[in-house]
Amino acid sequence: MIWYRHWIEMRGGLRVAAGCMAAACLLFTLVVSGSTSWYAKSGRVIIELNALVPQLAAMGSARFLPWGAHTYACAAAAIIVGIFLAGTGIRTNGFQPGHPSMYYTLSLPISRFELIWTRFASACAAVYVLFAAMLVVDCAILLLRGQPVPFGPMAVSSFLAGLLVVTSMAVLGVLIPLWKEQVSGLVFVLAITAAFQWAWPTILRFAGSQDIPWLSISVILLVTSAALPAAAVLARRQEF
Repeated sequence: MIWYRHWIEMRGGLRVAAGCMAAACLLFTLVVSGSTSWYAKSGRVIIELNALVPQLAAMGSARFLPWGAHTYACAAAAIIVGIFLAGTGIRTNGFQPGHPSMYYTLSLPISRFELIWTRFASACAAVYVLFAAMLVVDCAILLLRGQPVPFGPMAVSSFLAGLLVVTSMAVLGVLIPLWKEQVSGLVFVLAITAAFQWAWPTILRFAGSQDIPWLSISVILLVTSAALPAAAVLARRQEF
């Protein structure tokens, strides 16, 4: 029943997240097909992909553009997807007030911590399923176009982008019980805007790292490990 309860809560957000991934695949298609020449002339895409140039020498120009386009799309998806899949299992996020899953929550004969970590595990599984599907679609597009497929580097970028989503969901799991549903939508919009405005270069470089960034991964694991118990403590102290 606990997994069914999580499915009830997540299915709406999962559809929206899948739509975001589909849009990212479309962005990838436009970039590798050269259909973004009008956009590239503005210098925006070229400047942002310059953050990935250190990988150009090792990868070669033929494989660099497909990988760079995939990394760009993964980084953009990583900012948005976690917002629609985040949740604690105790209180759904503000996009779904009065959601039916609320009726299958506190009556379950399990602890709140168990409810939180199983909800988080479900969301993590959904994230990597989405990124895996995106990787397959992007590789299929390259094969159909007869272009080189840098599968290994693209897979690494997908994995690292997924880690960013995992971290954002863990942090949102702590924040969701703290704010009121009336303001949560505004908070989500401001978070997305801030991520694209200030954190975007760092996110893009992290997703585009081909040398395993052990320090960053350690920080991600530390934040995630601390966020789950913190969410459980908050859940015990509040009534929903």
